[in-house]
Amino acid sequence: MDHAALSHLQKDFDAVGVNQLETVLKERITEYLKESRVHNGRKCRGSYRSLAAETGISQSYIHKFHHRNLSICITNLNKLANRFEVKYIVMNFES
Repeated sequence: MDHAALSHLQKDFDAVGVNQLETVLKERITEYLKESRVHNGRKCRGSYRSLAAETGISQSYIHKFHHRNLSICITNLNKLANRFEVKYIVMNFES
């Protein structure tokens, strides 16, 4: 893909390609874990447990992806991207 086309895609999407998507999602997970929110009338921070409940991905799997550079399947990347409203494109071909 030429530079102009890639530049255009980067304007329209939060992430272009799997590597950039993983980076953006790890940043969003870090932000999520630092945020305070009210849950059942109590103030608490985000947790792997709450993120797991919201996405349907196990908390240990999310933790390993976040801290141990575990690559995860595109299905789970998509679940996380949907949760964090990350707009992305992944191409599986060369032009």
